[in-house]
Amino acid sequence: MRRQHEAVAHKDSGCDLNPVDHAGTLCAATDRFRTVARGSARLTDMERAFPDGAADERGVLTGFLDWQRATVRRKVDGLPIELADRALLDTSPRMTIAGVVSHLRQIEYDWFAGSFPSLADEPFERDPNGGWSPADGAITDLLTAYEAECAQSRRIVSQLTLDTIQHFTPPQFAPVSVRWILTHLTEETARHLGHLDILREQLDGTRGY
Repeated sequence: MRRQHEAVAHKDSGCDLNPVDHAGTLCAATDRFRTVARGSARLTDMERAFPDGAADERGVLTGFLDWQRATVRRKVDGLPIELADRALLDTSPRMTIAGVVSHLRQIEYDWFAGSFPSLADEPFERDPNGGWSPADGAITDLLTAYEAECAQSRRIVSQLTLDTIQHFTPPQFAPVSVRWILTHLTEETARHLGHLDILREQLDGTRGY
């Protein structure tokens, strides 16, 4: 069953289940992945690791979220700076690569630092724009800020059990657990990675898993 899942997951990347694909790049037969986008520019090789198949619940939840987080840089790495702020949808002018990365940083901040403000590095302040209006700057700076926020999220989660309920909950929402937050962040990060997939390919033709 696992091989069937790997085959489906990597069909679009040009990888098969041979440990070495046709271009000689390590592929999906192990839990380390490097993919080749055929017929277009390729994403920079960056190692990512799925959680261990025998990991406990915490290891699976945090491991899959970390996979998604690592893929954010993979999707953005090497993007020409002048393309990061280019909007492709007339009806969604803030849907740019810079906007998506900034928003991903904000949701990490809102859900972890915002839910457990006493464990955060600095006093919590919510952004009413959800991070969709990033300050002018290089996309590399946005990536650095995103990864720093992910590191803070990991520190906060390491001090809590999966059953811990938010210390602070916005009044319009019901309290949720750390388990719920980790699952939601995995879902939302993956959703926005789909946006980054499309934006990057449309901007400069770069593709990859």
